[in-house]
Amino acid sequence: NSESDFLFNVSAAYHFKSPFLDLPVSTGISVKYLLSNLVEQYSANAVALDLGLICDLDTFIVEGLKAGVSIQNIGTKIKYLEAEDSLPLYLRGGFGYKCTIDAENAIAGGIEANSIIGNSRVRFNIGAEYLFKDLVSVRMGYKIGYDNENLTFGVGFKYEGLQLDYGLGFAGELNANCKIALTADIDRLFVEEKKTTRKKEKFKEPPIK
Repeated sequence: NSESDFLFNVSAAYHFKSPFLDLPVSTGISVKYLLSNLVEQYSANAVALDLGLICDLDTFIVEGLKAGVSIQNIGTKIKYLEAEDSLPLYLRGGFGYKCTIDAENAIAGGIEANSIIGNSRVRFNIGAEYLFKDLVSVRMGYKIGYDNENLTFGVGFKYEGLQLDYGLGFAGELNANCKIALTADIDRLFVEEKKTTRKKEKFKEPPIK
């Protein structure tokens, strides 16, 4: 491979009610470490920060609708040999909608606009997703305004607090790139498990004498 990237990411989120419109709001922060390999000979790394905000518009506009904005790649420069470059600082914003069909099936879609700060060029991402029992998801997307990329596909598998995602994107006629992501929900894996254990211990029947 001419290029491969590895990204390690740690995220945290905080949920609260907006004091202005009385809407649920989530803020998030991610700290990430990027390791990039070029032509299997040169490597570089960088540390960056992402900040984001999502507003739930259920009660304000329509149920299942969310709006979000984020800024990405606030961090160090990445350096190959003597060539040093800043990570592209992205500003993103968009809308997402999720429709629950029944207890087992749901569909979701979204549109996003993004731009590198300092660059007037705006790109768009459009995507759709089918979810089965919140365990398996199938995705398809289309990118507008990119030089080479356009159509993307993906699948995801979720179990308890673990999630595995695979994405495939096409760049030009013969080139394709793939992304694999493994996500662990620390709160669900450890915190909720401890709460459940405590509840069981609390309501455990006393031994019969």
